[in-house]
Amino acid sequence: MRARRHASRRRQRAFTLLELLLASALLAVLMTGILAVVTDLGRSELALQRHRTTPEEDPPAADLPPEDPALDAWLRLLQDDLAHARTVVSARENELALLGYSALQPGQGQRTHRPVRIEYTFEEIDHRRWLVRRQALLDLPTNQNTQRDLVCSGIQRFLISRVVETPPTTARASVAGTLAPATAPAPAPLGSHWRLRVWAPTQDAPCFDQVLSSQAGGNS
Repeated sequence: MRARRHASRRRQRAFTLLELLLASALLAVLMTGILAVVTDLGRSELALQRHRTTPEEDPPAADLPPEDPALDAWLRLLQDDLAHARTVVSARENELALLGYSALQPGQGQRTHRPVRIEYTFEEIDHRRWLVRRQALLDLPTNQNTQRDLVCSGIQRFLISRVVETPPTTARASVAGTLAPATAPAPAPLGSHWRLRVWAPTQDAPCFDQVLSSQAGGNS
């Protein structure tokens, strides 16, 4: 009699296989729901942080003064690109495209004689406006022929235009000692001088205005 009671108690305390399966399924559903809620909370917090993060809260990009090293490095790079260019495809505000034989070797920065198309444009990266130099090798028709380099930040816009110089006329003396009609010397090569103007984000007037000397040929 006592053995039967002990057996019945054991049956009452134990769980059946069906109950264990149901409990496991319920636990799996609960865990899935908890993970989904935690993931949604994480995404919402990340989105809220991105929404709250404005360019004013980010470390502001300092305006580049005329003697800034980054600006000086860009000027040297740009002057070399213009000097080795054969054709100026486009030269307007915030855009410059050149064709020539002055590709930079990736990772080393050395000039090569490979045909290349060079473009200067702006890109927004992490709430910051960056001046980007992009070159595409013309003798390598694959999707691996493009190289993009960040030049500098802190520039709002730039404008490069060709300078057309008109040399002053000079009078020459004739054999008889009288002044002959004035004649002008031979003009400078077309596109040998370019005017570069750079604007900072907080300034209305250009923070940099200088004429660059090069031997870039072709029509813009």
